[in-house]
Amino acid sequence: MNKTTDDDDIKSTTFSTTFSTTFVTAFFKIYDEPPLKDRTMDWRLQNFEKLAKTCIPLVIYTCQEYYSLLAPFLNIYPNLRLGKIIELQELEIWKKIAEIENLRLPEKRCETKDTKEYIALMNSKTEFMKYAIEENFWNSTHFAWIDFNIFHIMKSGSEYPTKILQTMMKRDFQNDDFLVVPGCWDYNWTNEWSIPNEVCWRFCGGFFLGTSTEVINFHELYEKWFQDFLRNYGVLTWEVNFWSWLELNKYFSPKWYRADHNSSILEFSADFCCNGLPISKSLLCNYSDIDEYIPTSTSYFYDETGDREILNTRYVNYKILNDGCYFIHDEKRYLRTRNISHIYSVSSGSNVMKEIFEEEDYPDYDGAYVFGLEDIRLYKLDGDSANIRFICSNKNHVPNLKTRIMTGIYDVDNGLCRDMRILHPPGDTYCEKNWIPLPSNRLDDVVGEYFIYKWMPFEIGRLDETDQLLIVKSYEHNTPFWHGIRGSTCLQETLDGYICLVHFSEEKSPRHYFHLLVLLEKGTFKPVKYSRFFYFHKKSIEFCIGFCKKEAKYCFWISNFDRDPEYLEVDCCNIELCYDINL
Repeated sequence: MNKTTDDDDIKSTTFSTTFSTTFVTAFFKIYDEPPLKDRTMDWRLQNFEKLAKTCIPLVIYTCQEYYSLLAPFLNIYPNLRLGKIIELQELEIWKKIAEIENLRLPEKRCETKDTKEYIALMNSKTEFMKYAIEENFWNSTHFAWIDFNIFHIMKSGSEYPTKILQTMMKRDFQNDDFLVVPGCWDYNWTNEWSIPNEVCWRFCGGFFLGTSTEVINFHELYEKWFQDFLRNYGVLTWEVNFWSWLELNKYFSPKWYRADHNSSILEFSADFCCNGLPISKSLLCNYSDIDEYIPTSTSYFYDETGDREILNTRYVNYKILNDGCYFIHDEKRYLRTRNISHIYSVSSGSNVMKEIFEEEDYPDYDGAYVFGLEDIRLYKLDGDSANIRFICSNKNHVPNLKTRIMTGIYDVDNGLCRDMRILHPPGDTYCEKNWIPLPSNRLDDVVGEYFIYKWMPFEIGRLDETDQLLIVKSYEHNTPFWHGIRGSTCLQETLDGYICLVHFSEEKSPRHYFHLLVLLEKGTFKPVKYSRFFYFHKKSIEFCIGFCKKEAKYCFWISNFDRDPEYLEVDCCNIELCYDINL
């Protein structure tokens, strides 16, 4: 095979001696001729080179005959390590198979591809994982199986899965032991005939990841049950079928996630790469309930003009129950919001609390069941130091009763949200939330009001004279886990650029929220770096729309289960902006 890489400096690249995750694969001679017309040796090595180029720490197990084919890659890519050279017939799994006479192959199979050698190799994955754990070239705590030719299933190209793998090797995983295994089928519906005779896609097979303890436990299931399984059915079947049988018999219960034979096979839940923060200060906000309203999310703004700190706390007439359902204190089950401001004078130390009302005579529309200005965030625009502005979501003031973004002046001295305007999104959507205002009123020398509208693709819009948002900047990128990213807080200026908190969630019971910090470039507001994912106290419903940086501290105003507002401080060094965004 002719090497196609033009990365002349790869060989001299310094490669770390420690990674949290080691990836494991295997390359063995199992066919004399290609099993399918297009599955040539060149095809296999070309797909493997895409995997090698990701720079993930990868251990390869192979046979003596194929070692010479791998040698050029081992000389070029410093992220590759050769595990023990071993023949297929020397593997423990092969020996277990050989001890059982008259084994058939599955009835519904591709006869040229699904041979005894191929299926035996597929069932040897945990054995290779055991060897990798014993050798542990990179002092890893986690190990991931990845198929040698996994890139052939990446229909959209190699850029996105490459980015997933490159971030995966840097992930901080949860402290508890786990094994995550992707699958195509939501439940295990195999029957006695199909278990050995037709492929079962309850599990995908090409990738799984876990702590060394759980991977070894997985391999021990082979040692304990594989031969019983073979004797019972008299069929040597695929590894995913054996795994399904283990699950059906309650011997195997990994953390399963839905995927397919594409890049989603690598997209496990953020639950497993998300940890809590080392909180240096925690203070529950001692807000009183007002009638049937309880305090929830709090936004923050430091007003330099008045040398005062301003908090806006949203009060709501509902409570989220432990199962995620809403208990609403209203006979018509209307959701209502009130806003309370706390103004702290830095110079005098005075602290004033007042309700912030909406300006009178602003139109209300019949048919709404959600009332009030929700999730107010506070900001100022360059060149307008006199006015504090707000941005929020609202439904009852919108003629078509679709949730829309509103903005206006936050007149804290008079306790009023005034000069309110409805902002129109680029498309006809049902619900708009989480627009993040840019503090600059100029972008590319064009004056206007600008907002971050989306994070993937990253989009910035400018309001026209009718308050219609027009997308004027758009950056495509393939950042893992960013499909569901939403803006949480307004931007804070730092020496390195603008920083803000964003979030995404996964549907659990209750929903899990994950947070991260993002750094935006000065001038362009292009996102350039982001942090690891984190939660504040636990994986649950945690909102945060209040954030600032004070010297070496990040300060957060959060709500727990959409109630119990709390102020937290975290040392900046504990939230490193360690990942690059490739635009």
